[in-house]
Amino acid sequence: MARNAPNPRALLSATILVLVVLALAPTRFTRWVGWFRNPLMILVAPLSGPLAALSSRAHEAVDPETDDPRGLVSREDLQRQLDEANQVSARALERVRELESLVTEYQRGVPPYRDPAVRKLEAARIGVNLSAGTIDVSRGSRDGVTVGSVAIARRSQHLVGIVTSVGPRVSTVHLITDRRLDPPLMVGLVVSDDVWKEQTFTDAPRCQLKADADGTLVDGAVPAGAADRMQTGHLVVLSDPSWPSAAQYCILGRITRIEPTDSPHYRKVVVTPQVDVSRVRSVILNIPEAPRAGGAP
Repeated sequence: MARNAPNPRALLSATILVLVVLALAPTRFTRWVGWFRNPLMILVAPLSGPLAALSSRAHEAVDPETDDPRGLVSREDLQRQLDEANQVSARALERVRELESLVTEYQRGVPPYRDPAVRKLEAARIGVNLSAGTIDVSRGSRDGVTVGSVAIARRSQHLVGIVTSVGPRVSTVHLITDRRLDPPLMVGLVVSDDVWKEQTFTDAPRCQLKADADGTLVDGAVPAGAADRMQTGHLVVLSDPSWPSAAQYCILGRITRIEPTDSPHYRKVVVTPQVDVSRVRSVILNIPEAPRAGGAP
């Protein structure tokens, strides 16, 4: 005789009834149910970790109300954050180099002359005209800049050039490496990196430098006796009365070559600027202060 198949609905109802009874029964009557826990965990445990991780990522990645991504960073955002971090790092490194240059200058000692009647103003380079040997900087007559103001590299006391034209907001600086610079010759003192004292500049050998086509400064007729006191690597600083007082003792560069000439009595000295004066990001303008009325200091 055929047996009746169990009714699924009846089984489901019976299961629910048993679970309700077990849930409401005192603990002492349901301890035996714990025996099923360990066998069940053997089956479930290997899947619980991956499923939980997948559920967590899905929950973080998508907003259930708007279906918009959240918690995930796009490649563009990562690149932007990286660029910002690189910019912060570059600014910090530049500041460190500036401070190192100042420390080096103070360790050498202060040159014997510093014009107190000078106002310093930072200006960014906003243009360059290599054919004219000039750069444009973001300060002008509204900021007090005047023709004859001296431009110095921001990270050191390196001479960049002299202001030859001033507009309301922009000034033009003629670079020391341009052959049309007026005056064409720059008298420099050759000094070592040792501690600077007043006697250092009094006894220093001199050279008369002129800009060459390759961006260096050259004196092709240094007396042999003076050249014997010079070495490659020595610093050359400006000491020229034809230049404004604010430019005196600024660095022109380092000696990179000392070469013989056709005459045994003279040597050729080549000085290379320590900075690319046409590519500086900004300069410090040394602006002469106008004398006060009545001659008061």
